[in-house]
Amino acid sequence: MLKELQRRGELDNTLIIVTSDNGMAFPRAKANMYEYGFHMPLAIRWGSQVKPGRTVDDLIVFADLTATIVEAAGADPPTGELGFSGRSIMSILESDKDGIVDPSREFIVAGRERHSSSRFNSLSYPQRAIRSHDFLYIRNFKPERWPAGPGQKYKLPYKQSPLDTPEAVTLAPAVAPNNAALGGEHDGYHDIDACPTLSYLVQNRDDPKIRPFFEMAVAKRPLEELFDIKQDPGCINNLANDPKFKEVKDDLWGKLSRTLTETGDPRMKGDDVFESYRRYSPIRYFPIPDWAETGDVPTPNWALPPTE
Repeated sequence: MLKELQRRGELDNTLIIVTSDNGMAFPRAKANMYEYGFHMPLAIRWGSQVKPGRTVDDLIVFADLTATIVEAAGADPPTGELGFSGRSIMSILESDKDGIVDPSREFIVAGRERHSSSRFNSLSYPQRAIRSHDFLYIRNFKPERWPAGPGQKYKLPYKQSPLDTPEAVTLAPAVAPNNAALGGEHDGYHDIDACPTLSYLVQNRDDPKIRPFFEMAVAKRPLEELFDIKQDPGCINNLANDPKFKEVKDDLWGKLSRTLTETGDPRMKGDDVFESYRRYSPIRYFPIPDWAETGDVPTPNWALPPTE
């Protein structure tokens, strides 16, 4: 593509952004709020407009790229409710500095809801996170759920979808068809992409040396997690209950909760609206978890009657 742009004489007149859509497809990376789950590569080139060869450490998010592209094009940004949630990074691109260029960018926020059909009623594993230059704080809103999904599921063809046939829509929301057999104890964990690493962890879970890594990938997690990103980029040592880091934790949760409240995040009001949206892709069936037998569970989106 670069050669084609150069052939047309447009290379230096083109803003080129190279990035990724998620972290690595490994356990504790993609579909997680740990550092390797949402810290992605980013390289930007714009001919003579941007000084090359620099490494910049400012904290930015994808929403910032939209605002950046519009400003670079010289267009007027939308206003009001349709205004950008991100901030343009043109001032960073036009700078000649390395490191932290804009000190006002103290933190970024990130979130995760449903990633795939990986647990009972196709429910999500809702998380919100705040990342400063030094620390990462994670709020797991439903710690009773399995972060990678439960290990056990019913054996049904994944292609079977409740929207495939009228009869399928009438299936009980929490119960698989009567002829469905329960699979093996570790046949699930579907919020981790199928990969040799996951297979290795499952197959060697009884090895004392491997067990800790298996648990870190699939075991339940606490309400709060806090990590020193510079000392622990792998997010292994949770500092949330360490008294020495209480001030840091309280400060980050304060900033995160204020941001979520100001932007109207339903999770701050205990609203499960994200889990009411219909899933049009195939689903999997799982045993009813203990917490769902007595508690209030959101209506499964795929069990709702079709809408016009």
